[in-house]
Amino acid sequence: MSINRIPDDPIRTAPVDLYERLHDVDDRLTQLRREIGEIQREYAALRRHPDALAVDNLGDPIDPVEATFRAETALTLADEKLDAAGVWLSRARGRYATRLKLTDAAADELDRRRNRAERTR
Repeated sequence: MSINRIPDDPIRTAPVDLYERLHDVDDRLTQLRREIGEIQREYAALRRHPDALAVDNLGDPIDPVEATFRAETALTLADEKLDAAGVWLSRARGRYATRLKLTDAAADELDRRRNRAERTR
């Protein structure tokens, strides 16, 4: 594996901060999946009322019930991809991100830089 080392580029983020951000991403992903599930249920409810549905005439002709079914199917596929993304996020956090930390010297330097930045604000 090739490692890109740039000694003059200071560390700006502690691994623990990245780990916390991964948790935030996971929370948002869960929220997104929940919202997609709600939208799927709404499309399913619409599909049970075929007489109340119509489609525009801007594209190829399609039955409104089929359009709602296809929207549900596409959302199912999107949810599956988001589920897979959740698995990979979990792997990144659990196998690797939890193990990273800064050396004492690097943590001290990061703290010094952060304190300087706070004082100049």
